Amino acid sequence: MTRIRKFQIVALARVWNLAAGLGLVLVATLLFTPEQQGYFYTFLSLGAAQYFCDLGVGFVLGNIAGRRTAGDVHGDPFQPEALANMRQITRFALHWCLLTGAVLVIVLGILGWRVFHGIDTGHGPLVTIWYAYAVLAAYTMSLHMVLRIFEAVGFVVEAALARSIQSLINILALVALALLGWEMWAVVGALALALAGATAYFWLTSAKIRSAFGRAHAGGRPIHWRRDVLPFQSRVAASFIGSYGIFQAQVPLLFLYAGPVAAGQFGLMMQIFQAINTSANIFLTFSIKSWTALAVASDWRGLLFSFRRVLAASTALTAVAALLVIAMVAGLAYWDLPIAERFPSLPLVALYALAACANQVYFAWGYLFRTREEEPFWLLSLVLAAMILLVPLILQESYTLTIATLAFTAASVLGMCAAASLYAVSLIRKWA
Repeated sequence: MTRIRKFQIVALARVWNLAAGLGLVLVATLLFTPEQQGYFYTFLSLGAAQYFCDLGVGFVLGNIAGRRTAGDVHGDPFQPEALANMRQITRFALHWCLLTGAVLVIVLGILGWRVFHGIDTGHGPLVTIWYAYAVLAAYTMSLHMVLRIFEAVGFVVEAALARSIQSLINILALVALALLGWEMWAVVGALALALAGATAYFWLTSAKIRSAFGRAHAGGRPIHWRRDVLPFQSRVAASFIGSYGIFQAQVPLLFLYAGPVAAGQFGLMMQIFQAINTSANIFLTFSIKSWTALAVASDWRGLLFSFRRVLAASTALTAVAALLVIAMVAGLAYWDLPIAERFPSLPLVALYALAACANQVYFAWGYLFRTREEEPFWLLSLVLAAMILLVPLILQESYTLTIATLAFTAASVLGMCAAASLYAVSLIRKWA
């Protein structure tokens, strides 16, 4: 399959993922009550705490896999040496997933009990539903770690289609189960069916890979955690944890201090604009292997030229999509439709849109530096997360949706875009 053909397929998959993300928002808005919408987005935000257990290992292993096959940008991952290395990396990933999956279930169980304890949905305690969701979140972490590794060595089409199938089944199952009256159990049932479908698809399409693994000669360079993973992982983990504090942690805090309706509105906006950012990241994801090869070859001029084009394309796509969201919310308010009450006010939506564009710049810088096994923004992300989380801890019952939005936008524009860009430019000037 040619590189252009692969890009077209992955692009279509990302467009679908954008549509699926927005479709998920529509389903939750139409089929759930305002309180259930708050439960739903709090589930998603707490589930993203997998970053605390993944600790960046998925990204680091993907980077290692890409670097060990980076001799040729269009290299064949089925070569004996590449297969042996891939087998070693995958084995390490599976062992890590078994350990961290168990830890994740315990961590999510404790967090869920603190947030949802005492709430009854009419179909049982909400915390019971959350425990089932936590188990599925642990499996999601493991599946996506494996997909990221295979994506890094060139199987971008298979990984993209597996994610697309998961999102398709998730939406269809959520609609069906919600209409059957499952309420919050519909979220758990839909995720279970979606993960089963994505796993089955990847298992079938990876038959050639698994067969090649079986034929590969023993050997390959073993993965040692302290030597190969920890030096880069420690910085990536700090950055990921900081990003969780910035992008996700405010939803459960709003749930605690401002109620499920405010949490639902904040989570709704985060879901929409994260879907946009994820889709715009197609240009970044598809460039990882070529950027890694250029970094290994120390071709800094070629690397920066490619980066500028990708940055412009991904940011422009984010800006266009953000303007469409603003227009949609303005139209709903103009026609005074009941669904408009599920969204924040138009000025707040504009702030979320501005933050999404700023965050896209930050994401692009992160992808660029990680091809060099660098993570220069880890301290910045931790500081920004601490500043954001101090606000609700200080204000508590006075913490509102408006305050949460202002804090998030300030962190995104001033910290994750402006400060990160200035620091990144200063680092690039030192490259030989």
